[in-house]
Amino acid sequence: MTIVCAIALCNLSAQKVCRDTLVKQGAPKVLIFLIHHGDTDTVKKCAQTMYYLSTNKANHVGLIDGGAVPLAIEVMRGHPVTEVVWYCGAMMFALAGEKKARNGIISQEGALTALLEMSNSGNADVRILCGAIICRLSSEVDRSEEIVQSGAVPSLITLSNWTHFPTRQRCIVSISNLARGRLRARIIAEGAIPALIALSSSKDRKMRQDCASALCNLSCSAVSEIEMVKQGALSALIVLGLVRSYEDPLTKKTCGKALFNLLFSDETIEYAVKEDVIWALNEMCDMDEETEDMFAIAACNLSQYERSRRQLLRPGPIESLLKLVATGAEDVKIASGLAGF
Repeated sequence: MTIVCAIALCNLSAQKVCRDTLVKQGAPKVLIFLIHHGDTDTVKKCAQTMYYLSTNKANHVGLIDGGAVPLAIEVMRGHPVTEVVWYCGAMMFALAGEKKARNGIISQEGALTALLEMSNSGNADVRILCGAIICRLSSEVDRSEEIVQSGAVPSLITLSNWTHFPTRQRCIVSISNLARGRLRARIIAEGAIPALIALSSSKDRKMRQDCASALCNLSCSAVSEIEMVKQGALSALIVLGLVRSYEDPLTKKTCGKALFNLLFSDETIEYAVKEDVIWALNEMCDMDEETEDMFAIAACNLSQYERSRRQLLRPGPIESLLKLVATGAEDVKIASGLAGF
């Protein structure tokens, strides 16, 4: 009897017009019962039905309230049939595509911990799905602290070492998203900088862009500056922006912003002088008004050091400063003048 009910529900859910009604009439709870009490064929049909229901955004809250998240996690953790695991993971991924549902998943007790544990599963399909789900959840900046505190960063770094390219990409995006929150120092302490530096050597332009974005987001905290610099961020950003991505204006400028963000304490400026950051910012100076501003202010900050003043007097930087004194906006003229004279 259970298989007959499962087939009937699956056939109904295959029709888009039936999906909302099925959820409103309590289908998720029935499906959960059938999964727990049916044979393998019944479970497969029920998992397929849950996936179909999740493709309608209007059903997401009803599925979460009906217990779909813990069920999906339970099945993904150990069901022997790959197709069943895929349907449950795909349902979770679909749910994570909508804000209310993302918040529902994050709020579900144990859900984040389970997803992070499964991201290191021996089942490749489970790893892929967990990486994709976590990436979507990470876009909720207001919940980033909960995600980081659940241990997301070490898990993402481990998963990023896998050779599956789309999953690597999602891990970088996840770290970049989480770095928009308030726990940048913890993300850095848990090893994000070396991982991002290694991944930034990719031949793929989008991956390099995402690494630059993640490093830039992490550089936005004064607390994090010196740790990033000590871990090699300055030289990595210079190489990423001016060597690996010299023909990519977006990555180049993002690296320039990150370099600029890292020049606001005496300790980091000393490192910047050693790394000749002024040369790098000068190479990016003529991209637009924003990069001109960054160069002028950075040059002003760096000019307090004798070695940096010598660097500023080289043909490229001094020419840029003189040009900005003559043609820049008023604040740029002032900063350029203080740096050069």
